[in-house]
Amino acid sequence: MTRGDPTAWAQLSWLEPRKLVALFPNKRVWVYGSAQEQRETILRQVSYQEYVDYLESEDRRGPTSTERHEILYLGEHPHLAQRIGIAEPLARYVRPLVPRAAVTPPEFAFWMGPKGSHSGLHADYEGVNIICQIYGRKRVYVIPPEYGAHIPRAARYDAGAFTTSVDLWDERSYHGALAGVNLKANHFDLEPGDILSIPRYSWHAAQNESISIAASYRTETPVSLALNLWPRVVNIVHRLGLYKKGNCTCHLPGI
Repeated sequence: MTRGDPTAWAQLSWLEPRKLVALFPNKRVWVYGSAQEQRETILRQVSYQEYVDYLESEDRRGPTSTERHEILYLGEHPHLAQRIGIAEPLARYVRPLVPRAAVTPPEFAFWMGPKGSHSGLHADYEGVNIICQIYGRKRVYVIPPEYGAHIPRAARYDAGAFTTSVDLWDERSYHGALAGVNLKANHFDLEPGDILSIPRYSWHAAQNESISIAASYRTETPVSLALNLWPRVVNIVHRLGLYKKGNCTCHLPGI
């Protein structure tokens, strides 16, 4: 975990949820249920105004509240970083962690969610995967690579990662699946300005400790690019409805 160029950070640090509402008052976006890797796919289409109102209402909930509520995550949005003008400064900011061998144009993913929202445990395909915390706080759990073989893979398909039915936040699920393995995930607490590189195929998950905005920078090395040709073919077949139709993290059940 480290920090990047202060000049580039000045072009990122302005971003907060209400600024998105000002930029896109009527724009609608898909949000999904927290930890889709372990649960049924939930998708909702809302405006930024509605979503930020929801974030703030979640933030006002007391710790002892028993009112039922959905945890909804604006996760892995592929184009938002470019639309709001943070892609170029983000690329400069994370440069200290980008290997010289990187050969493909970077791809960006944008993440925003309430306190308590989290990803499921997963292992990404990308050769270079760097997350930058922009607003709020996030805790990232990373399982050392040598324990990866002990994580059972899920049957559900995900376009960018291996997934598992093991729920990191459910002690029975986590310890039950890994019985006999003395495995403890390392954790990193990210504050605004922190950047973290996650090694390829390292199982990890992230949980927001407050309302949070983060962005990912992804690219490939020559080796990872060659190894990822087959997953790209599989994704095309899935999008055509010929593989794992309705049993995936990207579509509603049955679609």
